[in-house]
Amino acid sequence: MYKYQTAEEYYNRIYIVFNGLIAITLVPFVIVFLDIEKNGASNAPLQGQLTIFLSIGLSLLYCLLLYISVSRYKKGLSGIQKISPLREKLNHYYSVSLKKYLGLTFCCLLCVVGLFLTRYFLFSIGYVLALVVLSIGRPVLNSIMDRIPLSDTEIEILKNKDTIN
Repeated sequence: MYKYQTAEEYYNRIYIVFNGLIAITLVPFVIVFLDIEKNGASNAPLQGQLTIFLSIGLSLLYCLLLYISVSRYKKGLSGIQKISPLREKLNHYYSVSLKKYLGLTFCCLLCVVGLFLTRYFLFSIGYVLALVVLSIGRPVLNSIMDRIPLSDTEIEILKNKDTIN
């Protein structure tokens, strides 16, 4: 697990990972989207019935990944109540959140691939939806403190960005 001494180091690390995963998908999405705007949607790499089957398959996989990512995140958060030291709570939250972020990042990448291959704007809507779900769960200090059951002293450590024992 990542080594951190203070709450600020922890927060910076989780926020960098979150923003980095969004950036990984944003660059290819913008490139594909601008290519469609420049060349039109009619010159898709795949044509015919294959695009319909691919669209259905990618959409079902997208929905499955979205559901699994969010449900496992909620299930993982329920396990934090059994953990006592602050460092272990934060490590568990980081692990659970990272899995959710990776799942939603993969959803975004599926949408980019689907948009590139089929030129269906349904995948643009899916991409934006996955970004909205990511944004709702972004790692803001107040939301982290709300999602993890903390004692008053642990809350003060996080608010004051003190050293974590």
